Amino acid sequence: MKDTPVPSKKELILQICEEKGFTVVRLNEIELINRALRETLGPRGETTPSYIANVLIEAGKDVRYRDILVKRKADDRYAELFEGVLSFKSLEAAEKSLREIDQLYHKFKAEGDRVGMARTQLLATTGWRRASIMAKNKKLSPSVRQEKEEIAHWFELWNENPEVFWDWLELRKKSQKFQKQFGNHSAP
Repeated sequence: MKDTPVPSKKELILQICEEKGFTVVRLNEIELINRALRETLGPRGETTPSYIANVLIEAGKDVRYRDILVKRKADDRYAELFEGVLSFKSLEAAEKSLREIDQLYHKFKAEGDRVGMARTQLLATTGWRRASIMAKNKKLSPSVRQEKEEIAHWFELWNENPEVFWDWLELRKKSQKFQKQFGNHSAP
């Protein structure tokens, strides 16, 4: 007897939306979908409202939820710039991701683009949230959870003070505690 494969999070979002008969999706419907995801997938089902909204928008649903991370046609400039930037698969990937976010943040700051600056900070917040959720997932090994906790801390600290983050990270990676936990990690 074969186990039925568990659908992906995207597939579940669309399935839940269909099952509940949502024709218009607002925050209330997004929260119901998120609750159903958690019930189905456990802790790994937890996701952001903007992720759910984006999946539904991509599928052509009528989504009436506004969030700076929700993709709209008017946001195409930002969507292209942020495409594939967020990653926290490893310490190296997280550092590379933060460097790209930092470059975009400073570019927007130099241009006086407050929306762009806010988008970079929200992207870092998303990285922090997702890494934090993974750090609490008991299904992952202790070493992976520890790494995700470190990555979450990086995203959080960058968001609090991007101007001094890189000096802090350089010192952090040289610390005995970091070296003992993660070994020698150089910049990507």
